[in-house]
Amino acid sequence: MKPSLTIAILTFTKWRELLPDCLASIDQQWTPDETERLIVNNGNPEFLEVPDGWRVMKLIENRGQIPGLNACFDRANGEYVL
Repeated sequence: MKPSLTIAILTFTKWRELLPDCLASIDQQWTPDETERLIVNNGNPEFLEVPDGWRVMKLIENRGQIPGLNACFDRANGEYVL
């Protein structure tokens, strides 16, 4: 079943400082059960540890902001993307 919503996060720098709180905040909010949670690693060579329920897609190199966001949209399965 196709999710109604994809929450997509693009990350590259400062992920260690910002990403855990960002994901925890999203996970504490009510979302439809079929919500897809997607993180796109924009070329950061370090391993990203994420909570269960999040899908990680890694880009080989940093594509920059707009191409990285386009990758989020390309990989999202939801009818709507946030």
